[in-house]
Amino acid sequence: MWISIDLPAQPDLMPRRLLLLLLSAAAWAFAASTADHVGANPPTATPELLQGLRILYPEQRAQYKSPLASRFELVAQADFRELMDAYAGRRWLCLQLDGVWRQCISIESGTLITEAMDTGNHTARLVLSDAPTPEAGRLLLQSDEIAFTILSEDDFAALVKQKRLDELALYGLQLGEKDMGVVEWFRSKLTKKEVKSAQAATPLVLETEVDAATGDVTPHANRDRYGSSPTNPPFLVIGVKSRVLDGFRFRQAIRSTWASKSHLASNVRVFFAACRVPNDAAEEVHQAIAYEQKIYGGDLLTDVLSCEDSYATLTEKVKEFLHFVGTDHTLRRASYVMIADEDVYIRADTLAAELAAMGPLHDVYAGHVKEGNTFLPERDPQRRYYLPESVYPMDEFPPFAWGPHYLMSIDVVEFISDNHVELQGLGGLDDVSVALWLLAIQVHPQHLAPFQNLRESPCTNELYAYADLGTTAMHIIQSNLQSGRDFCHGFNVHTWDKDA
Repeated sequence: MWISIDLPAQPDLMPRRLLLLLLSAAAWAFAASTADHVGANPPTATPELLQGLRILYPEQRAQYKSPLASRFELVAQADFRELMDAYAGRRWLCLQLDGVWRQCISIESGTLITEAMDTGNHTARLVLSDAPTPEAGRLLLQSDEIAFTILSEDDFAALVKQKRLDELALYGLQLGEKDMGVVEWFRSKLTKKEVKSAQAATPLVLETEVDAATGDVTPHANRDRYGSSPTNPPFLVIGVKSRVLDGFRFRQAIRSTWASKSHLASNVRVFFAACRVPNDAAEEVHQAIAYEQKIYGGDLLTDVLSCEDSYATLTEKVKEFLHFVGTDHTLRRASYVMIADEDVYIRADTLAAELAAMGPLHDVYAGHVKEGNTFLPERDPQRRYYLPESVYPMDEFPPFAWGPHYLMSIDVVEFISDNHVELQGLGGLDDVSVALWLLAIQVHPQHLAPFQNLRESPCTNELYAYADLGTTAMHIIQSNLQSGRDFCHGFNVHTWDKDA
């Protein structure tokens, strides 16, 4: 299905309409049928903008351990922002466990409902109310009832272990191989003689480009592996945010699955944005990273990005990568740039084909956008996402495309690249930072339904990008697609999670 999204006019630019693929016709039909089902026979027959409520987690007849975080979906064909404008402060979502009311949250809050539960069988239902306590208001809409089981810690661990064994039996013993760190991998690839030779070798040689107008010199890694040139630029460039040391096993999984040379479309280029190797890292670490860059044709960007590798500097990493693309004589001729986490499986060939079919577009900034929800800056200095008022004085964040995966047209990338010195970020919040930067040119995030996260919703077959995955899950998805199975065949939220 195609949807037309109006974009605000920019100064000196004509208004444009952006066409983005959100869901296939089959997926839309499924959502519509689900809405009809869960919204049928509500306790009180009241006309509502919402058509249905759907619990995503817990899944029907699934097994979990306590505490359990519930996830849900609001099913509506109306504009989501219009729905939130109408319902904010007037509608509440209430969770019922085993027939007992547990928690109610305002519909716009986006608060995660987490409950501690005893082991055994349970049921859950989500209800829309016009009061913060269900007893005081009307129950306007309800989801289907979900039956699930809570296991003890030991039983849950045994369940996950068995699920992993089942995956090995179905998908092959290669999934059972130990994940290596970059240094261990480096040692395994070289003989003692080669290691000694590598220790004396010079670092990876970088090419440079001199701007004839300004004299600026821009370094570039060797990219022979990709075979593109100024006369044959890529259509889509994907920058994977990768930890330079700890992200090696994810880089290897990506290189052997969705970004493998045999699988990746010729008009798509993938880079791993990793920043510099820490100065205090052992010499062998520097050698291992240099060897990785040599073996894989320079797809790992370290010294070419002027940033330190840490969560606190994640925004700088993204900004440096976008500047890298925007100033490269080949990459800046691309049409789109995508930013992704290292735990994302991307159907890059399908995404590129869909974008190419739409022709050249401008002012594109799109991804997983939770429209209508209110997200507040974290003011607790003990929390990971702490953001002091001195850095961000406003009470709310603007709408933004969530960090695991978002897409931009090259004109948007060029704006960030041209102003990369002046643009200031919010530490590790690269997604919010990008949204704030683009407000300056009135480019706002557009929601892409095929961009999802495992911890937010179960796998569905029409996805283009799925985040929060472990390396085993990436191999399973790759095997599914190569064998003609559904994208989500064998999905298990516990074993597919990146922290499993």
